[in-house]
Amino acid sequence: MASGGASRMTHKQSGFTLLEVMLAIAILASLSLLAVTVFSQAIEHYQRAQTLMQSFNALQRTDLLLSNDLMQLVPRKNRQTGQVFQTETDGMIFSTQSLSVDNLAQPRPVLITVHWYLKDGVVYRALRAAPDDKKELTPRPVLSDVTRFTARLDRTEDGSAPAQATVTLEFTSGETVQRRYVLPDWFPQPQQASESPEKNNAK
Repeated sequence: MASGGASRMTHKQSGFTLLEVMLAIAILASLSLLAVTVFSQAIEHYQRAQTLMQSFNALQRTDLLLSNDLMQLVPRKNRQTGQVFQTETDGMIFSTQSLSVDNLAQPRPVLITVHWYLKDGVVYRALRAAPDDKKELTPRPVLSDVTRFTARLDRTEDGSAPAQATVTLEFTSGETVQRRYVLPDWFPQPQQASESPEKNNAK
């Protein structure tokens, strides 16, 4: 009889109490919640890093396109704008050299007019196949989340320094990026530009 009672007592002690079960469930729930939180934060950080990388790559592509256009700028007056380099509200228009893709085996330089402008938070680059044409080809979006796009032409009166185009971009994040592009040596200085009509009239 004594041995049977001891056996039953040992059997009762080998189980888990309700409090222990509830405590184990609470611990598992806490660990699961912690794992979900850590995983969510990791995904958020990854997505943020991807967004930053995409924004950086888009900014790099925009800078490369601007550099190519401005470094090949051709100092000719556009018949539509009447200017060599026209700046407008959130945009600029000028003529530049590009490579024709009609014959990929033998690309040749062609003269085009390029129109950079901001619309609805997106910077676009539109081409005019004919330099003095008003009609533009389908514009290409190059940069988003932009609140302001300004361009300024800087030239010294005596031509002691090369002409520069300063482009400033302001973003929805509050950040501002400014870039200066040195224009080609053949870009006329103010004195040269003012003398050109007189020389032409003399001829």
